[in-house]
Amino acid sequence: MASAPILSGLVRPFCTLSRSMVLGTVFAILLFARSASPLTVAPTLDSSTDGYDDNWDYEEPDPCDYIDEHEIHKAYEEEEVQMRCPLADCIFPNSPFSWYKDGREFPWTDPPSERITLRGDLRETLEIDSVQIDPDNGTYRCEGVNGTERLVGYISLHVKPAKTKHSPNIQQPFCSDPCVEYRRPGQNVNITCRAYMGVQQVITQVYWITNGAFIKDTGRIHHEGPHIEREDKERKVYVTRALFITDIRPGDYRKYTCVAKNEYGNHTVPVELREGDDPNAPPVFGDDVREKMQQYRNGAAGGGAVLITLCLLAMVYYWKKLEIRLMIKDKFMPFEEGDTIEYTSGGDEDYLFHEQELHVTHFTMDVKLQENARVLLSQGKGHEGVTYEIIIGSDNNTRSAIQRKTVRGAQVSDQREVSASTPHILSSDEWKTFWVSFKDGHIEVGIPGEDPFLRWVEAGPLNIKYLGYMNGSRAKGKLRFSDLGQKEYDVFILYDIEQLGFVKNLLLPFLEKTCRCVVRIEHRDFIGGSDKYEDYVEFIERSRRVLFVLSPNYVKNQWMKFASCVALDEMLREKARIVMIEYQPIKDQEDFETLKIFNEQVQKLMKAVTCIKWSDEAENRTDHRFWRELRYNMPKKRVLSRQSSAWELLRQRSVVADSVVSNSIVRFGFRRQRSTLSDGVADYNRLRSTFSDDSTVIAEDDCEELCFVDETSPCNNRNSRLEMETVL
Repeated sequence: MASAPILSGLVRPFCTLSRSMVLGTVFAILLFARSASPLTVAPTLDSSTDGYDDNWDYEEPDPCDYIDEHEIHKAYEEEEVQMRCPLADCIFPNSPFSWYKDGREFPWTDPPSERITLRGDLRETLEIDSVQIDPDNGTYRCEGVNGTERLVGYISLHVKPAKTKHSPNIQQPFCSDPCVEYRRPGQNVNITCRAYMGVQQVITQVYWITNGAFIKDTGRIHHEGPHIEREDKERKVYVTRALFITDIRPGDYRKYTCVAKNEYGNHTVPVELREGDDPNAPPVFGDDVREKMQQYRNGAAGGGAVLITLCLLAMVYYWKKLEIRLMIKDKFMPFEEGDTIEYTSGGDEDYLFHEQELHVTHFTMDVKLQENARVLLSQGKGHEGVTYEIIIGSDNNTRSAIQRKTVRGAQVSDQREVSASTPHILSSDEWKTFWVSFKDGHIEVGIPGEDPFLRWVEAGPLNIKYLGYMNGSRAKGKLRFSDLGQKEYDVFILYDIEQLGFVKNLLLPFLEKTCRCVVRIEHRDFIGGSDKYEDYVEFIERSRRVLFVLSPNYVKNQWMKFASCVALDEMLREKARIVMIEYQPIKDQEDFETLKIFNEQVQKLMKAVTCIKWSDEAENRTDHRFWRELRYNMPKKRVLSRQSSAWELLRQRSVVADSVVSNSIVRFGFRRQRSTLSDGVADYNRLRSTFSDDSTVIAEDDCEELCFVDETSPCNNRNSRLEMETVL
């Protein structure tokens, strides 16, 4: 009992401390909860308003938000389909709905189809009776106006083929009577069964039976298939199964039945295999068979003859292809003396002008026109200034004229004319050729081989730079202009100094005499003191062909590297062609990296363009393949004689004397124009007297080279020979 007061005294302070700790902990939790989530006061509900305030603004939902604007309908063929516009239940349109299919408004068929109609007061329902796959498949669009807003809904219709509800149909074998196959013992037979199963069939079976039992595969008897064919468009199903019997034996002669089965029934076709030959087959050695065999032999003999002929022609072409190409070039390919224009029109209101400025004083014109062919020679690309109009076949193809006009704006002054009577000078059925010459104040128009029928004489220079042309009639016709001469040189040769002897002694005589080409080389035609870079660029741009004479030193020559790049640029722009002569083999250059790179570029270019290999045998043989191949790759030039149509044009041409013959390689140190052929001969004689060295005098045998085109022209007349040899 004495210990009780003591225990109570010890416990009391401990209980007091525990109570204080508990109260402090609870207080701290309440403070933390208050700071984390502030206390809210529950609203009091007014029983008169059911807890809702009438002043709150609630947004009404748009009923079209719950409408699927793109519906999908599925149907089978021959069914009736009704499609209601998806917008019909959510708007009240101001006018009836509009329906479209593939961008075309209802009715979208021509003529309108009676199967397709619109139902409802607002045409909100599209009804299609007996739907079909091709015309009705697709997406339909309906449009409606709700106030000021236009809404659009889409419906996609997928039409599937209707399911077939009948038994299969065996298409092969097809026999009006029971099918019979005749074979002899030891032969083979193949019987194919092909059945149409229908559309969308679950069961598609084709098999063979005999004596009511399935035929099992053995070594001699086996099946192939089934092979299932499906037509995606119609979704039709065909099943094929074949029965093979090899090395027929007596026990194989029996009936075999093909069975085709689907879920709606089956179809059977029996085939009987009999021993012997088909009695209905044609006789093997009948008269008709003999006749067909003879026809086959005749056809085979004819085909063999054609084949042999083709082989012979191929062999001839293989061995003589270069000669054949040269013949085709000489006989059929056009000349390359200048650019050519060919124009077809049904009648023009105004002139068309050639884009390039003229660099010649004559050209050739071919006309296939009923009447009124017109050519305008002007100082500018238009009618301004002084113009000369050439009219051929005016006044119903009876007269021709040259008219001179001075045009300033809309005013025409100083109009003069010369004319001549030229009945039936043009034809709409055949080409008529004329030459036109303009130089030294003279304009002449004539027919090749005849004197000019029109001539205009001007006191001063003509200064003609552009060519215009038009079809002045109202009928369809053609105009063709040749010898416009946009390229002044035919060949420019690039070579290293070590090949100068080869170029001067062999290449130049051949190109200038035989090929009739205007040739330019550096060591003869570059002007001293001029910029070498500009000379290379100018001569390459003014040449139709750029001829590379390749050698190891060519690759090392920096000037050749520059000129080769300029020539390649012209070739890529289709303004010039590159021809290469491999005078010496190109070896790999190991000296410098730049030389190695340029050497590789040259070797690649040799594969892309024509490359002719030089042979030492060609130096003494004029008929060597090298010279024939070189001539084939050069421009085709006109070979002139006194009686040729082009010789008459020479009387009108502007002459640029650039050469004096030295073993057929010559050089005059000036440029001048000659008005007539006799003036050119006189200048030529004066130049001949200034040279005392025999090497600079024209070789007597050059006459043969210039006269060979006209065998009727004698070569023993020295005056005619000088005229022929003059470079024109």
